[in-house]
Amino acid sequence: MSDEGKEQVNGAPAVHYRGTIDHATATLGMTAETKHGLADLREKLGEDVPVYADVWVDGKGRAVQVRLSCFGGMKAMTTMTLSDFGTSVEAEAPSADLVVPMTAGEDVLPA
Repeated sequence: MSDEGKEQVNGAPAVHYRGTIDHATATLGMTAETKHGLADLREKLGEDVPVYADVWVDGKGRAVQVRLSCFGGMKAMTTMTLSDFGTSVEAEAPSADLVVPMTAGEDVLPA
């Protein structure tokens, strides 16, 4: 993992770190069906798809932002920004008409 320097996240200073993760780590939490589809995709591409992991850490050692991205025959990026530490979180599930199933290759970066 490399230190990419200081940046602002939500108006506060944070240190940005970047590294790569291997295929086994990138597929943790994926269903067997999704892993199989991804294996087919890797075979078609003839290469491993590099997955980059970025994390921004504040002065208290807390991850305030994380990002996974890959760019190998396809492009996918997921970023999550964290704030209001120690407060309750409320979330509502989307209505069924807004839910779209994902197929292998589209969900390389699990939620």
